[in-house]
Amino acid sequence: MSEVLSPTARVRLEIQGFGHVPDDLLIQAGLWLRLPFMVYAFLGLLGTIFLSPWLLWVMVPLGAAGAAYPVHPVDRVYNRWFRTVTGTGSLPPRAAPSRFAHGMLAACFLVAGLGFWEEIETIGYAAGWTATGLTVLTSATNICVPSIVYRGIFGFSKGTAEWRRSPELRHDARASQRD
Repeated sequence: MSEVLSPTARVRLEIQGFGHVPDDLLIQAGLWLRLPFMVYAFLGLLGTIFLSPWLLWVMVPLGAAGAAYPVHPVDRVYNRWFRTVTGTGSLPPRAAPSRFAHGMLAACFLVAGLGFWEEIETIGYAAGWTATGLTVLTSATNICVPSIVYRGIFGFSKGTAEWRRSPELRHDARASQRD
């Protein structure tokens, strides 16, 4: 019996920019696409609990690289060494919504680290717990709030699977083109 990607999981992954990826690949890679967020969650939790700017700042270049390039550094490590162990294919590149999320998280971890460095613990805790909470949510449920923010600002492009399946989106776009 083959696994089926639920409609909810499909929509959550489309919001992150994986609408172009076939369901069978998403079923294989679904857990591993969360791996960078799991790393952020673990280090963010430790950095915030121990008020460590250095632990929080480790994630700033990691998140910035994830924002700048379609293949996150953690995905590169997975693709290079771990996928042979797991028996899965390479992870698909990350589209703009997911990269936007990595950039936002890098900014949150930077602010949290600065807050603890300058001994303004309120800022450190606020930014640290926010970033850690967002990464735990994404790791556990694939609900990526920064990607939702991105979609709220920029919407869905005509190339996404969501666009192709949704008559409402196509109708709304045609109506706005006529106006």
